[in-house]
This record gives sequence, structure tokens and C-alpha cells, in this order.
Amino acid sequence: MIINWLSHSFFKIETQNKIIAIDPFYENNIGVKPSRFKADILLSSHDHEGHNNIDLIMGDPFVLKTPGEIEINGIFIKGIETFHDNNNGSNYGKDTIFIVDSENIRLVHLGDYGEKKIKDDLLEKLGNVDILLIPISGKYRTQAIEESIGIIRQIEPRIIIPMHYGNKQEKDGLEKFVKEIGITPEKLDKLSIKRNNISDDEDAQMQLIVLQN
Repeated sequence: MIINWLSHSFFKIETQNKIIAIDPFYENNIGVKPSRFKADILLSSHDHEGHNNIDLIMGDPFVLKTPGEIEINGIFIKGIETFHDNNNGSNYGKDTIFIVDSENIRLVHLGDYGEKKIKDDLLEKLGNVDILLIPISGKYRTQAIEESIGIIRQIEPRIIIPMHYGNKQEKDGLEKFVKEIGITPEKLDKLSIKRNNISDDEDAQMQLIVLQN
């Protein structure tokens, strides 16, 4: 599996000879020119311009932008309905968390998850998460970093990849996040990973991967 972060919450994931695009954005919303590429699967967590530029992606991808389940070429994807805020979606609407199971690796993209904590039933659905793509900034959240770290401690993933920072909306965040979480980050252009690269030791320290774009 190869994971590229393309700014904000936008990712390109290569797995099982397929390409997955997650949360492509509009340039006028983020202030960054988004990458265009051909994909087989396109996931959009919610209908805000920082996450729903479906026309950006080339080819004829299967599009999933609501809760549901699909299987393509041994890649299993599940979308779970959550909220963009801590008020049952009444402020900013709904959000879809995506679970991607491929190559015996479980990756979770939280989209713009806005609830302060992970409820027990959702935590059970997420299961054992290997790689967590988590937003660490957000103009809709008053204590985004503190809440993100609390969510990470609930989920206990093997690998953390922060997202949703470093654009015109959220210029700050990464440095504070790294300081608060207390894990030395590994900076990479992309993450190439196999199942045997991920520790199954429950006592192993979480890894923090900061992807460059």
C-alpha cells in the first residue's frame, strides 16, 4: 500500500493494483492547486468544497459519498455516518468515516469528524485500526488538537497520519500537535507499507508519520 497526502484531507492510495482518491478539494476553498489523477475509487466524506471536488478525478471511478459498503478487487470499504459537529450535525451536517481494508491493513479516514469523542458503538465498528488519517485543525472546532489527541487515545491506531492543516483556512496546527502528542514524527514524501511493517505488539508505541505534499 502506498499513501500520498495531497493537502487538506485529500489522499491518493495505491493498493491491489487500484487507486483510491479520498476527499479531493476545490482550489478556491483551500488556496492550493489540487493534484489531478486517474482513480478507480473515489470517496467523499461530506458535501463541503474542501472535500467534494468529484470532477477533479479522472477516469470513471466508483464514487462513494454516503454510508455504505463496497468491495472492488479485494479492497473492502465501509462508510459510517457520523457528524461534522458535536451537536448531532445541526451546525455543519453529517460526515462519513471511511474504513479501507486491503492487503490485511485497516486504514481509517475520519473526514471532518467533529464529535468530541468516539462513541462506544463506533469504536467497536472501527475495530483494530492500523493507520488513522485524522484531522488536527478545524475552524469549526474550538479545541481541535486536544480533541484529536483524545480520539487517537480512544482508537489506539498503530500509525497516525495527521491531515486537515497547513492551508489558508488552518495555517497552524502541526507543530502544536506534535508537541502535545509527544511522539517524534517521521517525515516522508509518501508512505509505502506492507502488513509485516506494522507491529502487532500491543505495547508498541504508536508511530507518527507526517507526509509532505
